[in-house]
Amino acid sequence: MSYKSVSHNVGAAGRLIYADRRVVLLIPFQIAYGLASSMVAYYVMGTVIAQSKSLGKQYVGLLAAVVVSTRI
Repeated sequence: MSYKSVSHNVGAAGRLIYADRRVVLLIPFQIAYGLASSMVAYYVMGTVIAQSKSLGKQYVGLLAAVVVSTRI
């Protein structure tokens, strides 16, 4: 990834937002997805699963792999 390709892609996204106003309506969903995915990784895996008596820390890696594989 070069600076030129990244700046071209950012510019293309900006032009798309300007050309089609419906794309602006997708931005809140993208932000919500980003926040929800970070909450799953931090809170659910780190707090709920790791401190569970029946699962424990040994299952955090397995469950994190399942989450990543289902997002593909």
